[in-house]
Order: sequence, then structure tokens, then C-alpha cells
Amino acid sequence: MTMQFSQQLTRIRQERHLDQEQLAAQLGVSAQAVTAWEQGEATPDLAMAVRLAARLNVSLDQLVLGEQPDPMDMTQPQPRRGEHLNGWDFLARYWWVLIAIVAIIGSFFGK
Repeated sequence: MTMQFSQQLTRIRQERHLDQEQLAAQLGVSAQAVTAWEQGEATPDLAMAVRLAARLNVSLDQLVLGEQPDPMDMTQPQPRRGEHLNGWDFLARYWWVLIAIVAIIGSFFGK
């Protein structure tokens, strides 16, 4: 079972050795806002939740749902910089270049 957002926020903030005033100052909100979030009386809007997650150095899922990210769950692996693409990846990215080359060559032989 996952923790509630308020409990999750309190736990992560304390792990980062921040008090409510420090976190509030870093986010540009009042300490009362952080207190309300941690007591479950209010919830931050989406933009503030994203800022909270970034400031606390956790994923949004981890902050909101209490779930640890699965490092093996990569929906679409991206090639690293300098890594060569296979033929299908190349065609998927540069099909428009190939069509332009064929059109230019066709215009020379079409005369």
C-alpha cells in the first residue's frame, strides 16, 4: 500500500534534513502552505508538485504515489550519443532526406 502524499512529503523532507521553513523558502511559498500539505489539509497544484519533486530530488511518482521507480522498466530505450542506429531507426528518422535525394536524382533522369 502506498503512503498518502502528505506522509510521503513529510518523510522525504525529513530525510533531506530540511525543516518546513527551509523548504518553503526554496519553493517561494509560505511555511503555512508546506504545513497544510503535510497535514493533508491542502495539496499543491501540478506545477508546484513538479517543483517539489525536483527540489527533493525524487520522481513525481515517488513523491505523489510513494512508488520507487523500477530501473528495468524502460518503455522505449533511446540510443546513446555516439551509438549507431540500425537501418530501421535510420529510416524512421531520416525518411524525408531519402525522398528528397530520390526526387533530385529523378529530376535529372526524367529529362
